[in-house]
Amino acid sequence: MPTILGLIAAGVGLSFVPESVQQYPWRDVRYVPLKPPALMATLSVAYRKGALSAALHNFIDIVELERTKPGRENKRAPRSLARCGARARHAKAAD
Repeated sequence: MPTILGLIAAGVGLSFVPESVQQYPWRDVRYVPLKPPALMATLSVAYRKGALSAALHNFIDIVELERTKPGRENKRAPRSLARCGARARHAKAAD
């Protein structure tokens, strides 16, 4: 987030940011709250191909739990994300 705010302060652009970012005051940056309905965005998880860290796999498992909650759209995980989660669960079982 500091990079985005620095670019805005330098006059290079603008961005949508979470409301919580307002706690970081930056000179020459103005926060303007949006009126409801709030913006919705589809997000993706990006990680280095072949990454094997336990932290990454735990994070992906959490993402999978969130995306499969009732009322969530697009519940089907991309193949690479599903495989990574399966490896994480296998690694936990081996511990």
